[in-house]
Amino acid sequence: MAAAAIAGVCVLSPAAAASAAPRAADWPTGVTLDAAHGIDFGSDVLYVAQRYTGISSVDPSGVVTRLITSSDPFMSLAVDAHGDLIVTVDSDPRIYRIDIADVVARPEVYLVDGGWHAERTVVFTAPTDYLYGLDIADDGTLYYSDYESRQIIRVVDGVATPLLAQPNSTNYTDFDLSDAGDLTTVDNWGRVTRISAAAMQDGTIAPGEIVPLRDGVATYGIAFFSNGVSFLRSDSAAVVQDATGPVPEEPEVEEPPAEEPPVVSPAPSGASPAVSPAVAPAATASRDAELAATGAPAAAFAAAAGTAALLLGVLGVAIGRRRARSTAG
Repeated sequence: MAAAAIAGVCVLSPAAAASAAPRAADWPTGVTLDAAHGIDFGSDVLYVAQRYTGISSVDPSGVVTRLITSSDPFMSLAVDAHGDLIVTVDSDPRIYRIDIADVVARPEVYLVDGGWHAERTVVFTAPTDYLYGLDIADDGTLYYSDYESRQIIRVVDGVATPLLAQPNSTNYTDFDLSDAGDLTTVDNWGRVTRISAAAMQDGTIAPGEIVPLRDGVATYGIAFFSNGVSFLRSDSAAVVQDATGPVPEEPEVEEPPAEEPPVVSPAPSGASPAVSPAVAPAATASRDAELAATGAPAAAFAAAAGTAALLLGVLGVAIGRRRARSTAG
């Protein structure tokens, strides 16, 4: 699909919770977006932090929607399990949370430059000012990096722990945590690497546990699709599809088959339509179940029918005798 150049931003998109990464085939190959930096997927949109501009969402058709207007130098962005935005700002040691439902409900607040300042909450305050790479697990575990330490730092219950046995040779620019718990990183030299979930849990990541995927990826932000190979990258003027290697074919998403309505046979004029034999047994079984549920078993109905027939017979004999006397008189 050709890259889509999007300029207008006016209608707010609905809040989107975090979920499984989408298919690459369902997204455009590129979307023009000024000052694009940190990026991450929500359930049905991509969120983009834009330096000195704000935060926008991009839907699978390439439509861009401005959510927050701000002259702050946004850096990294992640989406938590509730769909809220986790962001960093250049030269600021704090990691912030933005309630996405509130953003959608009150555009008159968030579309004013700096309006988000009074609504944000602080998730964590780091010892340094330059926080770059960022992502968050479904259980709330934070992963971030900073310019000075060149580390991958895990934050659990407010406690920060460096994970790398040896710091990286340059600073990281973004992280992407997969549903399986693998962490993909991209650094300032354009190197894309991946660390397995098992290695992440060990507590100390040795150099040999960092798997190189590709070099030369110039980007500020990175967000992988479901195939684990294709990704979106931001280059300050656009968000563009790329890949770490040959892209595997992705199966089409199959819709569940629709239920067929009952087959009804045409009936003669004045008669009720007849249900086809294929449907009649199910209908009979359903009726039997209905009778049983109301406490009227078949035996009780048979007894009632016999009694009614007997009463009708007696009544018929009485009427016949009365007519005979009337005729004789």
